[in-house]
Amino acid sequence: MRKKRIVLTAFLLALMVGCAGCGKSSGKTDGKSLTIWAEPSTVKILQDDDGKAVKEAKEKNVLKIQMAKNESEGVQLMMYAKKKINEYQVSVSDLESKEDKNQKITADQIDIYMLKYQTVEILQSTPNDAFPVGSRVPDPMLPMKTAVEYEENKVSKGENQSIYFDVTTTKETPAGVYEGAVT
Repeated sequence: MRKKRIVLTAFLLALMVGCAGCGKSSGKTDGKSLTIWAEPSTVKILQDDDGKAVKEAKEKNVLKIQMAKNESEGVQLMMYAKKKINEYQVSVSDLESKEDKNQKITADQIDIYMLKYQTVEILQSTPNDAFPVGSRVPDPMLPMKTAVEYEENKVSKGENQSIYFDVTTTKETPAGVYEGAVT
């Protein structure tokens, strides 16, 4: 039996950023202080790659997930700070079905995490060009609410920050294309 797929498309309509270090209180990113783009959940972008990943990013304004009913799937929003970001907040709207606006994947079915970074101290076996000693690799996932509570929701100039979205559907979630916004 073939599973019906649920295709989720969350448009990044606006990333609201409190940029005390940028001279702005909040608003849409203008590209002068921050670059945002999407990456699959399996891609690891180093914190200190000096924006190289930005140049390789294919889509800068859309997060896409394909999944079946009754499963969870993730996607990353990446940020590269051209200026120091002293504070940011991230939230999501409900995802509405394009076919039936009454069908939704509610925002409480989407968990938001800030990825923390760990420094590679030693290599366990053979050299790894992707993660050399001294690089900062994303690993632990901190719930976004906790990151805000402990004031860890900031990005230093010249660094990347990954925000991870984990979407969960139920066995009752109708197949289709769902859209929403990340703010």
